[in-house]
Amino acid sequence: MCCLVVGAGPVGLVLANECARFGLSYRLVEKLTEQSTWSKALMITSRTMFILENIGLHEEILSRGTVVEGMQGMFNQREIGALTMNIVRDPTVRYPFPIVLPQPDIEDAFEHVLNQRGGHIERGCEVVKIDVLNDYAEVALKSGEVIRAKYVVGCDGAHSVVRHCQPWTFQGHPVNILWAQCDGLVKDQNVPTTRAAFFLGKTG
Repeated sequence: MCCLVVGAGPVGLVLANECARFGLSYRLVEKLTEQSTWSKALMITSRTMFILENIGLHEEILSRGTVVEGMQGMFNQREIGALTMNIVRDPTVRYPFPIVLPQPDIEDAFEHVLNQRGGHIERGCEVVKIDVLNDYAEVALKSGEVIRAKYVVGCDGAHSVVRHCQPWTFQGHPVNILWAQCDGLVKDQNVPTTRAAFFLGKTG
């Protein structure tokens, strides 16, 4: 087998789609048995959309996502500034607006295209060990299966098992910032749903 892709998030799904598009032999394994429901990331930039168009993954994003028409800043519940995205007048910019789509929906869109290309995600397949040999790598799964692949690509997030199975160092240090994320529905009709809003108070 040419390539084993570990992790079926957006990065792993894009790579699997590219393998399928070019007719490469590959497998896409994911340790989770079901798709995550957490947003994790929302914003898709103009440049990313251009890349997704080149590889045939843009149409479902356009049909499912929300175009960000502008942004506004609030301080102590009063608007202090606003920006409208139609300031981009360059006709060569194909996607002048950022697009918002929660990560589970992005993964679902990429998986749908992958299925159309004859591929699929092998869920419940957890990698526990990787041995790099001369011409290939041997990957042991928790199930006991051993996979041989010419390339193993770790798309399994910040705590990558692929990386930890190798003697690679991870440069840098943690940033001590307290933050929280909430997925919810805003019922206030006065809050625009196509504009990004930043709310600041006296304490930050």
